[in-house]
Amino acid sequence: VLRGVQVCLDCGLVRVQIEPGRTSVFVTGPGQVGDKLASELRGRLLDWLDANPDAGVDASRLRQSIPRLPFVLLAGVSRASAEALAASLMQLGLTTELRRGGRLAHGGMIEKAVRIAGRRTKAAVPLLILGLPLVLVLVMLLLPLLPVYLGLVAYVASRPALTVRSSDPLALPPAVVEQLRTLEQRAPQLGPRHRPALRAVAQRVLALIDATPVGERASIDAEMAHALSVATVATQRLDELDVVVRRPDFDAGDPHQRRDLQERDMWSTRLLELSASLDALLSRAIAARQLSRGAALEAESELDALRERVEALEEVHRI
Repeated sequence: VLRGVQVCLDCGLVRVQIEPGRTSVFVTGPGQVGDKLASELRGRLLDWLDANPDAGVDASRLRQSIPRLPFVLLAGVSRASAEALAASLMQLGLTTELRRGGRLAHGGMIEKAVRIAGRRTKAAVPLLILGLPLVLVLVMLLLPLLPVYLGLVAYVASRPALTVRSSDPLALPPAVVEQLRTLEQRAPQLGPRHRPALRAVAQRVLALIDATPVGERASIDAEMAHALSVATVATQRLDELDVVVRRPDFDAGDPHQRRDLQERDMWSTRLLELSASLDALLSRAIAARQLSRGAALEAESELDALRERVEALEEVHRI
């Protein structure tokens, strides 16, 4: 998963970007109302959340307890965010439903709350039987508070498993951002064979930008955007050529059709050269940053020595 890229370049799915709205995401299965979420599915969900650190959600509550079906996974998000999240959860084996509204917008939430309240009341029945006369008096007194009790149970049972948290966006120059949006539109259309090559170039570009001081990133904006553009065009063309050469009637001996193989080799070579060039630039940027840190430390050391001499002179002057 690449921070700053809103598409997974391994599977091609649109990554979840949480935005505020009025839609709630409910996990309804697999299982029946009141069943606990399977430990295996909960583990998959937590692993997926760990792999998407910039999705903008906090999974602390889900790590602490196992929710019962159905449960609110996330509330108060936009429809687009909810749909992207539901698509990813479907790949994990979870069944989801989207509802416009709050935590009780799904009818199954009321049913679950009633079942939980009934289960807790049933557990207290043997003790209540022992003091039956007193219980009858208490029931008459507390009956008006029954809606409050059910409301409290519904509130606790409908707490979202995930909460929205703010995340700091990666500071990217404008041309790179524009090219990343183009990449995100075309990546899902690529076959699984060539998405890793596109991912490799995007990973190196983002690493190089991260290794460059924020004030100097504008100077490499055009070059990095061009690298992403070349990688996007190359992988898209390679994907098209793969379809051509896999046809049953493709004849590698035919001079005209052999040009397709040569073009495929040419684009593959360009991608390798591009990755190698980005690796060299990244190595230089890291080395330069380390040298600048060394120079800064040396300058700080000299400054400390100067302070010590000044303090010594002041001490002599006072004597």
